[in-house]
Amino acid sequence: MAAESNVKYFNLSDDKSILSVNISKNLINEWFEGKRRKLSLFICLDLSGSMSGSPLSQAKKAILHLMECLFTGGVLPESEVTCFFYDSTCQVVRFADNPNLRWQNGGIQEYFQKHVNIRGGTSFVSVFDKIVENIKTIEKDVAIIFFTDGQDMSGRNNLEASKIRLQMALSAASHATDLAQITMLIVETMETTRQLLELSDQTLYVKVGDQEPLPITFNDEGCGNLVLTGNTSNVDGKKITILKDLEKYEFPTLPSQILANDPMANSLIISHIQFEITQMTNEVLSYRDNYVNKRERLDEILEQANIYNDQLNSILETTFKSKSLKRSSTIQKMMEVKSTMHNFKNLLSEALKGTLTNEKIASFNDLAYKNITKTRLRGKLENHNQESEENKTKFTCTITTDNYIEAMRGGECICLTLDVARSQAAIADPSLINIKAINQTFLSSGAFLDSVRFALDDSYDAEKVHGGFQPASFIASIVHGVANENITGILPLYINEKHWSIAKERIKPILGYLTTLDIFGYSYTQVTTILAKAFHDTSTEFRRDQAKLILETCDAIYKQSKTLRKENIDLFENYMKSPANRTIDIVPNNFVFLGHMLCALRCGDINSQDVKRWLQDKLIIYLIEELIRRRLNKFETVENEMSNIVKVLGIDEEKYINVTIREFESEYIKKLNEPSNNVNLHDSNAIRQALTVNVQLYDSNTYQIPDLSFITIIKNSVNSQIETILRFNRIFESLIADSTNTVESILVTPEFQFTKDQTDLVNMFFGIYTPKVQLVTFLQSFLHRENSARREAIESEPTKYYDPFSELTADIIISRSFNEYVTNTLNQKTSEILQKYANLYSDEVGMAFLRCINFVKAARILMEDVKFRGHFTYARIIKALQEPSLCLAREKIEMVVYGTYNGIKLFEDVPKYPDDPENVARFNENVIWSPSRKNVYRMIKALQNVIPEKEYWLRVMPAKHKEYIEKQFYGSD
Repeated sequence: MAAESNVKYFNLSDDKSILSVNISKNLINEWFEGKRRKLSLFICLDLSGSMSGSPLSQAKKAILHLMECLFTGGVLPESEVTCFFYDSTCQVVRFADNPNLRWQNGGIQEYFQKHVNIRGGTSFVSVFDKIVENIKTIEKDVAIIFFTDGQDMSGRNNLEASKIRLQMALSAASHATDLAQITMLIVETMETTRQLLELSDQTLYVKVGDQEPLPITFNDEGCGNLVLTGNTSNVDGKKITILKDLEKYEFPTLPSQILANDPMANSLIISHIQFEITQMTNEVLSYRDNYVNKRERLDEILEQANIYNDQLNSILETTFKSKSLKRSSTIQKMMEVKSTMHNFKNLLSEALKGTLTNEKIASFNDLAYKNITKTRLRGKLENHNQESEENKTKFTCTITTDNYIEAMRGGECICLTLDVARSQAAIADPSLINIKAINQTFLSSGAFLDSVRFALDDSYDAEKVHGGFQPASFIASIVHGVANENITGILPLYINEKHWSIAKERIKPILGYLTTLDIFGYSYTQVTTILAKAFHDTSTEFRRDQAKLILETCDAIYKQSKTLRKENIDLFENYMKSPANRTIDIVPNNFVFLGHMLCALRCGDINSQDVKRWLQDKLIIYLIEELIRRRLNKFETVENEMSNIVKVLGIDEEKYINVTIREFESEYIKKLNEPSNNVNLHDSNAIRQALTVNVQLYDSNTYQIPDLSFITIIKNSVNSQIETILRFNRIFESLIADSTNTVESILVTPEFQFTKDQTDLVNMFFGIYTPKVQLVTFLQSFLHRENSARREAIESEPTKYYDPFSELTADIIISRSFNEYVTNTLNQKTSEILQKYANLYSDEVGMAFLRCINFVKAARILMEDVKFRGHFTYARIIKALQEPSLCLAREKIEMVVYGTYNGIKLFEDVPKYPDDPENVARFNENVIWSPSRKNVYRMIKALQNVIPEKEYWLRVMPAKHKEYIEKQFYGSD
């Protein structure tokens, strides 16, 4: 036993040291076997309105993380957990009472998802009273953890009384009770939680020399650490004794000192800093607004946190350069502590600013639980001695030289390396990440993240490290691979189930960083984007193995994504029903869509008959047309050219437009010059019907396809993407043709050994269709390049959307666009001609009315040449009333205003809706013209010298302008 037991110490400072005690596993087993602490756990969750949103969501996550570790780690069975869900009342849920509430069958998770929701106001009285009731029935130790924002609506007297009852109940209990702080915040008491998860009450007492015994907790390996301060910190030359009840164990040798250059010193410092972060966190979360020295104390904590952070950086830098066998595990532990430190400093910053909200605390707690879970996972990995040497060698990290089993023991996974580029658009749509290359180098997730941190520390330009949001031509590199290739991203791989249990946790922050430079920017679509890239090159065995690994990784993710799987089944069917279901807002990425379909087929969510039906119904053609349509949106190189429909369709404007317009104007002039005709020469529709002009429209027999150079430009921009779609198609066709085929088996056949720049499938595809069919497909795609235009075309009656790449609809699309342009252009130009002559006519009418010196002739002009107040010539009459040279000004103003002359009606206006009494009444009220203030001003200003009498203007103009006229023109106050 002595050979297995030892005690060492490391001096942190003059008055602080760490005692590291190792005792025999046999002794641990002897003292603790069969004596695991009997424990019940009370979890109290606040469901009041103030917890709505993220606070409740994060609290539920934290509770489920805690339960997962308790149940899967064998610390507690479900029957020892009781939940108290409280608002103004309290609901008690004992898992022991319901056999369906078990972790393995998903019952607990489902209960939290469906039944744990926001309710009313907070009352701690209700939960305290329920705890008192239930604690009386427990004959073992109890741990109580609260998740709350602390806002209480109970009366103060009721609350204090309830607290007293709770304290009395806890004091009277014959067993121990750990009560997590009720700090009026969502607080994860990490010490209590860690004890529940890791320690199993293996607590002994250590005596240093003649000092009082101090409690120390051991893990299953017999290792325990104790921080000594003040007078007790000096252990040099002092005898160490371990005590348990009446038993004791004396170390035969005195404690030995651990020197600063010993790797064990770093391990102890890291553990100590981790412990201190926990202590500081609890202190920060426990402060109240009325804490007198709060600011001063928080500043002290910040200063100490910075000291710890500098220590971690120094250790990390030294460890990264070392060749120690513990290098990888030390770096991994360092990264976890640094992550916790980073989150703690963010929390502290919010506390210093006074902006520490429940939501931010909840987020911090969520991250803390994940770190605890990860630590336990690393400790529970089994040995994989039966793994083949080939796999161990194949999946080896280039930097650490760890094979994937060694990486797993360190809590890491092996990843495929990538070179990526991203635009700002990738933040909103992660599928838009550009996979520039899939490399041959493998890295562990930890080695990659370490490389990111050190590359960023060493570089003054972060974009040269990760590439930022620069175009694909921008060269960046975090680290170089075995072939000196640039590595800017990684993909955690599915190698087997054990490896995947770690990889699936690592994949989220890694792919989030990969796409958005934000570890929380993860989306599954990123992975299926990489799958499409893998099919770009399957020409070698190595590339085919890569494709297989990526496909299996996609399968693993897809299988666990229940919601996604269900949604995709509907998505596939709906895609075929309407082109409105193919737009980017519904299917963000065509390659992701195909990748999902392949995974769904492999997982059994859809069958080969489904895929066969979709392929026969032109799935691939629709995907290609949608790809072209999206490419044409904001494609500046061809946008101006394609916007010119004359050039796109090759319309001969001389033949179809100019000749017709010249003929129309000639015919119109003839009609104008005829001494008598029955056609209103100022009614455009009547004129067009009266004139017999030859209009030429589209004729498929004489139509000639124009130069299609712009189509070549578009093809070149999408060829590689269409090639990928067609490769998916070939894979689907092969899987359908023979049920024994798999993607892995068909990739080794020559037919499926694709090369990167090969476009044979694209050339074959376009070779099937005539230039006319290609022209109309690209034209329709351009006209519908915006989603709103596509939807409008689909919904119009008759439809303006036609099947792409179809001989049957080619002439329909061309004739519609051709004839629409010709007709619209002719209408526009004929309207311009008519307007030109109408303006001349109106000017003549207005001038005649202005100069007319005969009452009867003036009235006749209004009756015969104007007729309607809504006629375009009426504006010329109003203009005439505003000229100082207006003849017979008094009489003409009254003719226009009243619309009569000697009792004769001068205008033919009628109610718009003669059968509507209200419309008729409004019309009768407005028979008299009511000029605007602007027109009143212009008339009086022009004619005041001719008609100086105020009384005239007040009589003729509307009463509403009386005050204005008096003040503006006659100086009345």
